[in-house]
Amino acid sequence: MKAKRFFVVFSIITFAFSYALAQDPTPQPSETPRVVGEVTVQAKTANSEPIYVGFRKASEDSNAFSGKYATVNNLVLKRDRAIFTLRSGEIYFLKETEGMRTGAVFIGDGNLSLEPPIDIEKRMLKFFTESEKVNEDFTQLVMFFTDETFKEVENSPNAKISTNGSQAGKARDAYRGKESAMKGIGRLRYNMPTRILMDKYGPERRGFFWSYIDGKKYNSLLFKLDPLGVTESSPEQVTLTNYDRNSYGRWLSFHLDEEYKKGTGNSNQDRRVFDIKHHNIEVTLRGLRMIASDEMTLQTRVKGQRVLPFNLYRHMRVKRVLDENGEEVNYIQEDKSKDFGLAVILPKAPEAGKPFKLLFEYDGVESLRNAGTGNYVLVSRTNWYPNNQSSAFLDRATFDLKFRYPKQYMLVGVGELVEEKEDEGNLKYSHWSTKGVEMATAGFNYGDFKMSEFNDKITGYELSVYNNKDLPGPLKNYIAQIENIEARRANRGQSALAINVGGINTSSMAKTVLDEALNSVRLFDYYFGKLPHKRIAMTQQPSVGSGQAWATLVFMPYMSFVSDTHRKEIFGIRSANAGFWREVGPHEVAHQWWGHAVGWTSYRDQWMSEGFAELSASLYVQYVYKDTERFIKYWEDQRDLIVNSTPGTRGYKPYEVGPLTQGVRLFNSKAPGAYRRLVYPKGAFVLHMLRMMMIDPKKQGINKDDRFRAMMKDFIKTHYNQDVSTEDFKRIVEKHATPQMARYQNGRMDWFFNQWVYGTDVPKYEFEYKLDKVKGQTILNAKITQSNVSDNFVMPVPVYVNYGKGWVELGKADLLGNRTYELKNVPLQRKPKKVAILAYQDILATSVKNKKMR
Repeated sequence: MKAKRFFVVFSIITFAFSYALAQDPTPQPSETPRVVGEVTVQAKTANSEPIYVGFRKASEDSNAFSGKYATVNNLVLKRDRAIFTLRSGEIYFLKETEGMRTGAVFIGDGNLSLEPPIDIEKRMLKFFTESEKVNEDFTQLVMFFTDETFKEVENSPNAKISTNGSQAGKARDAYRGKESAMKGIGRLRYNMPTRILMDKYGPERRGFFWSYIDGKKYNSLLFKLDPLGVTESSPEQVTLTNYDRNSYGRWLSFHLDEEYKKGTGNSNQDRRVFDIKHHNIEVTLRGLRMIASDEMTLQTRVKGQRVLPFNLYRHMRVKRVLDENGEEVNYIQEDKSKDFGLAVILPKAPEAGKPFKLLFEYDGVESLRNAGTGNYVLVSRTNWYPNNQSSAFLDRATFDLKFRYPKQYMLVGVGELVEEKEDEGNLKYSHWSTKGVEMATAGFNYGDFKMSEFNDKITGYELSVYNNKDLPGPLKNYIAQIENIEARRANRGQSALAINVGGINTSSMAKTVLDEALNSVRLFDYYFGKLPHKRIAMTQQPSVGSGQAWATLVFMPYMSFVSDTHRKEIFGIRSANAGFWREVGPHEVAHQWWGHAVGWTSYRDQWMSEGFAELSASLYVQYVYKDTERFIKYWEDQRDLIVNSTPGTRGYKPYEVGPLTQGVRLFNSKAPGAYRRLVYPKGAFVLHMLRMMMIDPKKQGINKDDRFRAMMKDFIKTHYNQDVSTEDFKRIVEKHATPQMARYQNGRMDWFFNQWVYGTDVPKYEFEYKLDKVKGQTILNAKITQSNVSDNFVMPVPVYVNYGKGWVELGKADLLGNRTYELKNVPLQRKPKKVAILAYQDILATSVKNKKMR
């Protein structure tokens, strides 16, 4: 019966939570732009800049590669750590455009050798290839560049330049094949002509070099070197990726070799070519159509910058871009099904550091999705407005957001509500502002909401909750299908499924969501300090099991607004009682501190945002639920995620795939589930272990955390509203380290960060003890064994005793490498009920065995 019921429910949920994808109609040219499924771009300034057009069409000429070519013999092209040896063959060059040669194809016998400059990358490469070095033979190399590649080949004694080679057609086909892949929607999508144009208009800049490598063992490798930073890995400038659909993964990513030698190869490098200072956005919502403008204040950060690349959702189509004098400016935005990246081409380079304005007018019909019954989803959460594509997360700026929308609905934005009023045409108007405080991103939630609020006099925060009046479409569909199945079973004389969904709604738990927010801000305010904003809105979104948080605005899964009883009916008892539902609210509220008040500088540092939010949720479990066993179970569950393999990790244990600082690169074809099962829980464990080491056993209750709280508040205060690196955090830890933490490395915390953040070791512990009675005194003798780690791995391992009123720390034993530590003749107050190590899951371990010897 249980199995049958599970199958029925699972089938219904799968169907109910599926959405059909509407096909995009082909835009038809018209004198008057019309919206028929999408917005057509009519501006004369779109994709029309002559030099850009020249670069985009260069390979269309049937003779594009029939000019110069080189016969080569052991020609070496060194690109940072990558060495391309072209042993024999021919290099065909793309014809010259605007005085530049920007492409070439090698056909012949070649080899790529590459030894990463840092150990972390060597380990990552070994995970993919079972070797710490790349040694790949290839037969074809397709190159895109603005560096000196052509001149280097032309001037090499190992190359002979000729014209009209016999394989020019083959070279053109190979080149256009890679161009076509970049112009489509997929893993390789990139507007290469825009990147070339940036260097054309910035001739003082060092050029870039990309190469597609058709290897004999790996036939889908892509090497990138870009002084501006490779977009997906910025600020790192060198990457090697396997883009094969069945074997994808970013194998390598690192800084230029010269930066490591100078000591500047780190996440704190800022390679943005411009900085957005303010957005003044106006939006009119008509059905699913968003008609918008963004008057943006920005400044360039480098001299001679004319081409500014932006990130805008592909369905949001720009109608025109105006400068501050009202003159139209050339811009690039190809078709949404191609390499659609947005870029503005300024008529002349502005003075670096001097603010100026651009006005973007754009609209689209697929940024919003109707989830039914007044539930709307903002699909393009991070790029519904033009944003800086060179930022690790998004470009911090101040915002003014002005919305017009159907008056029967409610809209809640980020920042503070400045004004709300009735507007003409059956619309409502609301103005939201960050009041001069920068945010990494802005957003809104919109729908048929009802709202309740609470002003907390203790913290000073204004808290509100927005839940939909009616059920989301998927949940309504689910209930309707249950009712249909029950009716059919009744007609056939069969018994009911016993799935009680009567009276289900998303209002019953609204107060609970608000209470969770209140308890969270009080607790986190105490632990981490004040936020730059004074309000937080908890809003329902039509997502069954995911949350998201922007500054002042939290998107909560609609199932968190449903009672435990109904969740049990829908998902079964195991999922209904899962920690996710208990902790999603505190986790998302914690992002007000971790991710927004303090951000991250690169993908290598994002672990702090998610990990610190997970740690914050554990504090909620400990001090709001006041449940020690639940707190310990919380960390046991986190440990299980890290150390156990699943089908989603393809048999790999997540901690073995790579260190925390690999971030999103942990999501790859070999272990696609490793990212979620490592970055969140291990990031949390890093902070949990620091907290446990900083506990003051002489104090009681929450005061035991005084050292930890002082550290976290200092971290927030020092980097208030900034993006930070792992090394920034390490410096704060060193400042607050206890004498025991500091003694391992003369006050530095490299030992801890090298092991737990930059490393992959996870120890195993065994504890054996016995209690003896000597002259009426209870004496403890024990052995602690640490194993499965490197020889220099060191940890202070806490020993606890329980006299019947909870665990009390007896002390910490320093363990180095794979060794056994003996505790000899330790006198105790009285005979304890239990003795154990890591009673609070103090250290991440593959396993912990506590055994009393007879």
